[in-house]
Amino acid sequence: MVCNFIVSFFYRIFPYQIHERNWQTILKKIIQELDREAIPYKIVGGASAVLQGVPIPVNDIDFEMDREAVYRFRDLFHSQVFEDVAYREDMKYCSIIGEFVFNGLKVEVFADLKRKENDEWVDTSAKTKRVVRLDELEVNVSWLEEETIAYIRRGRMDRAADCMKKCDSTRMLSILRGEIEIGVL
Repeated sequence: MVCNFIVSFFYRIFPYQIHERNWQTILKKIIQELDREAIPYKIVGGASAVLQGVPIPVNDIDFEMDREAVYRFRDLFHSQVFEDVAYREDMKYCSIIGEFVFNGLKVEVFADLKRKENDEWVDTSAKTKRVVRLDELEVNVSWLEEETIAYIRRGRMDRAADCMKKCDSTRMLSILRGEIEIGVL
């Protein structure tokens, strides 16, 4: 636990120097364990975008799961716990969330993600899922189009612009027309 604290401390100061080259290796090991234990998951955020061909830095890995899966993840990777799984709420978001550190890489696992909108909590979890390949592994990720819209909603226009180049225009238009429901908007 002390070692994870020290690694996480340095991660926060020098985020790319510790894990820039090994995040995919770490992700593969985590997914192999999740698959072995039949724990359902979806990768969201920057790692999802990179796995779909967007050339952006990966600062951490975000796993979206149901509640039961979040606690099973915690039990499976108990030695990597940095902040235990718990309900957390701030001014913008609330969620069941836990933070883990794998060789200096921050991994967040969450369920029931909601955002504050007009003084009410609104579901903001990703609704889409597709499978991509990471070497020999199949990896569940949210659609790139949904990630792009999430970046726009959060004001991350730089990331949204990078993602737009790889988006499927027909799928994006269907989302914007409301023909396909997403949770991030």
